Amino acid sequence: MKTVRVVLQESVSEADIDSAAWDNEWSLVKTIKGDENTPHEVIYRTEDEQAFIHYIEDFYIDMAYLVVRSDEPEKAIEEICSYLPIYDKGEIFEMLKKATKPEEFIQGIYYAGLISPQQYDAEFFELFKQVLSNQDPGVRLAVITAIGYAGWPEFKEILESLIITDSDPEVRQDAEDMLEGLKLHVLN
Repeated sequence: MKTVRVVLQESVSEADIDSAAWDNEWSLVKTIKGDENTPHEVIYRTEDEQAFIHYIEDFYIDMAYLVVRSDEPEKAIEEICSYLPIYDKGEIFEMLKKATKPEEFIQGIYYAGLISPQQYDAEFFELFKQVLSNQDPGVRLAVITAIGYAGWPEFKEILESLIITDSDPEVRQDAEDMLEGLKLHVLN
């Protein structure tokens, strides 16, 4: 089963998701109430029962997005795009290209982390490396967080380098924590 994340534009609310679900005849499977350790999540199954759509309010990055789980997620994503405004890859890359303020870089790199493919992608990898060169430690911290959403073993060397060379102690610590997470869950 494939898993694909879809980044919702900021104007999309949970009520909009409910409306899309109603209009597309998705069945409500489960609602998980969020707390300080768990994001709020609502899980739907598509009418043809070929896909699960998870609406997630991720408190860690302060963003809402969808996760589509299916052998063929394209059909469900097409339905989503016809009802809800999303950010696609081109828009996210352009957002980062035009970014000038730290908060713009942070938002864009979180989006990039969310939509990064399950398998290594050189274009995304280079984007992460480029944003990681930002002088603002908050932006570099956001890149480390986004690396966690991508979860590729190819980030190992970058994280190792940050641990040794970054000027900010919080960035070094987050890089070390992320590397440990990759070792635990990705690197065998």
